[in-house]
Amino acid sequence: MDTVTPIRQPLRIVYGKSQSSVETHMIEAGWQIIWRNGEPTTKEPNGETLDDGAIKGKNAQIARIRSAEIPWRVSIGSFDIGIVGTDCLLDHLDENSVRINGGYAYGRTRGQALPFLGVFARESSLFSTWDDVPNGTTIITERPHLTKDEAEKNGRAAEIFWGDERNYLKFQNEMADKGKLAIKIIEGAGAQQLQDDELLVMVGETGRRQRNYDLKEISRICDVETLILVNIESMRRPAIFREIQQFMRDLDRVTVKLESDSIRSVEKESIVVPRHLSSGERSA
Repeated sequence: MDTVTPIRQPLRIVYGKSQSSVETHMIEAGWQIIWRNGEPTTKEPNGETLDDGAIKGKNAQIARIRSAEIPWRVSIGSFDIGIVGTDCLLDHLDENSVRINGGYAYGRTRGQALPFLGVFARESSLFSTWDDVPNGTTIITERPHLTKDEAEKNGRAAEIFWGDERNYLKFQNEMADKGKLAIKIIEGAGAQQLQDDELLVMVGETGRRQRNYDLKEISRICDVETLILVNIESMRRPAIFREIQQFMRDLDRVTVKLESDSIRSVEKESIVVPRHLSSGERSA
């Protein structure tokens, strides 16, 4: 009887769509990405480059998705490895099936200053500090929990809106009556959506968006490094565990080269969760 060789499950990797520095790092580490192409069109004769692919010469698959989804997608086992910014993990501290396997102090764009999560307002607004912001003011963001923590750290009570968009005005009025700020969750392009009577929490890096949209900084929440997250169950499967270890060794091997391009490395397991974020006292 012929013996059937079992098909080995590929290592599944994901990173944020905006993180071009991750692809550069992987290529230098010998993990050459081959992106899949869609159907040919008049505009794209070779087909549009899609957001999923494979690693040349390795049993590995890769995808690019919205950064905010990565901690959750890794936690439920959709991917074995997720590469994402500190802010995304800190805003999802309840993902217990994820552990930090390493980190690098570079941001989304290679050679730029380390990005940060900050609170911004329009230059034309009356806001310069948290004390200038009246109760009921809307704060728009993709990082609602970190936003709430930052407001409370600065002595301002705030609540996150989880309801239907049609009920937001009612929620905002309730917050004004209760002496609180209203946190509204958005998806991307916050600088374009921001009104003069609102605040925005977003990641700043090159300063381009701040200049293009006439934004001023109210406060900084945290630096944003690039983390390697792994699914805990994946670490328990010997074959996948070995692949994860090899991936980390290869990334670390080229860290010196990255440093020469003004991207400095950080020690594994050195990412510290701020005390006010690790208490598990968040409310949904």
